[in-house]
Amino acid sequence: MKKSLVISFISAVMALTLIVCGGSAYSADALNGTYVDKKGRESYSFSGDKLTFAGYGVKKESSYEIKDGKLIFTNAIGKRVTSKFKQEGNKLIIDGTEFLKK
Repeated sequence: MKKSLVISFISAVMALTLIVCGGSAYSADALNGTYVDKKGRESYSFSGDKLTFAGYGVKKESSYEIKDGKLIFTNAIGKRVTSKFKQEGNKLIIDGTEFLKK
């Protein structure tokens, strides 16, 4: 009886951990690949928890997170940025600009 109670408790804790950690619709693992704007001037490449921004002669790598529908990362000049974010299939919309997956 005691053993089954312990197993049930551990299972509940694991399930709760998965719910809490995976509670966001998007996680760093959900984004992989390169997304380019329609004019081909800017791109965001995602791999694991790393984001590489390339555009206008600048290339900057930083870590990123997605929280409450916002993409949070460090921009090319070193400023921490919070951008509105939405994913629709192979398209990302970041602050109103559409990026298509390559």
